[in-house]
Amino acid sequence: MTNRNRNMERAIRRRERKRLADLNRNDRSVFEVMIKVMLTALAVIIGLAIWIWAAEAQAEEEAFAAVLRRTRLIHREELMDTECFHVPPLPEVLPADGEPPQAIEIKEAKQAEELPAEPAGHWENLGKHKITHYCPERCCNGENAWETASGAPMTFGRTVAASAREFGFGTKLLIDGKEYTVEDRGVGPGCIDILVPTHKEGRQRGRFYTDVYVWRED
Repeated sequence: MTNRNRNMERAIRRRERKRLADLNRNDRSVFEVMIKVMLTALAVIIGLAIWIWAAEAQAEEEAFAAVLRRTRLIHREELMDTECFHVPPLPEVLPADGEPPQAIEIKEAKQAEELPAEPAGHWENLGKHKITHYCPERCCNGENAWETASGAPMTFGRTVAASAREFGFGTKLLIDGKEYTVEDRGVGPGCIDILVPTHKEGRQRGRFYTDVYVWRED
């Protein structure tokens, strides 16, 4: 074989090796690009999944917090639209000795005559207040059914609940011409809650605004 033929053969081999090297290089470049695209897509999918999970977790947490707030904000005024847990028919309230109503009225009249005269004073108009009604059962008083915050016995036609910021226990109030005594708590300022025998009666009387008068001694 002549030198010329050997040189041509070497040249052909070099070109072939170069071509194979270029092909391998191109294949590696394409493979690297595919790997990068797949990793990028995987990262996007993982990020999206994490974002969706975080959004759902936040939504569940906010829903739970909202339910908890609503539970804590339940007030006896909101329960005026519901039935009592247990509202048995109330028997006629009689003294322990079982005296008839006529005897009670006579005794009260005698006791009124024997009471000393009230100190001089006047009724002061405090302006409009919200008037609501509540019963002594669990639906309005919870675990303190048939108990007042002052410890005084619940008396229909006398006991009212009012804010400690406005009235102390024993304060006399005049509402629509009838006298009441502050003996219970559970309402905010600007509201007077009148005790009634049954939850149904409280719902029937409803809520309204009227002038409230407080007794001031001279």
